[in-house]
Amino acid sequence: MYKYFILILLFASLAFSARAKSNTSSFSATFIDNLNVTTIVNNVEYKFQYPDSPASKYKHIIYGRRGKSIVTVPWEKIKRIDFVEDKKNYNAVILLKDNRIILIYADLANAEYFGFNDFGGSFQINAEYVRSIIFN
Repeated sequence: MYKYFILILLFASLAFSARAKSNTSSFSATFIDNLNVTTIVNNVEYKFQYPDSPASKYKHIIYGRRGKSIVTVPWEKIKRIDFVEDKKNYNAVILLKDNRIILIYADLANAEYFGFNDFGGSFQINAEYVRSIIFN
């Protein structure tokens, strides 16, 4: 009986550990701002200021409009994001890891990125000042 209890306890702890690891993701990226300053950032997160938006629930996505729809794109699918001058239909060019390109219109004025820079300190930037994000 004791052996079964130990096996059940061991299995439960392994399952909980695997679930905890899957909920924590660490993204590293190179940020290029609109002054062409490049910063390598670890543990990058995204913060969107509207509490009712889909983006407010997730820290590892980009959120925007694509045509008449609202879309999110998870960072694990993205190789690079280039933000361009405001166009009528899009301002973000997203290159996916499978080399497809997605164009969206992201609300940059109400979002920011933050994390830790590669020289030991913190990093925070309003999204409207970002020119490119290259995920490592």
